[in-house]
Amino acid sequence: MTASATVGRALRYAEGSARGLLHHHQGHGLSRVTHRRKLLT
Repeated sequence: MTASATVGRALRYAEGSARGLLHHHQGHGLSRVTHRRKLLT
């Protein structure tokens, strides 16, 4: 395996994990907002 292939795979993995973390945080933000609305009403 060449070094460039390893770097490409690492970049793809990092991009995927970063995207997963973003989605994870967005989901938590939404659930927190809806939970607050339920408490206010």
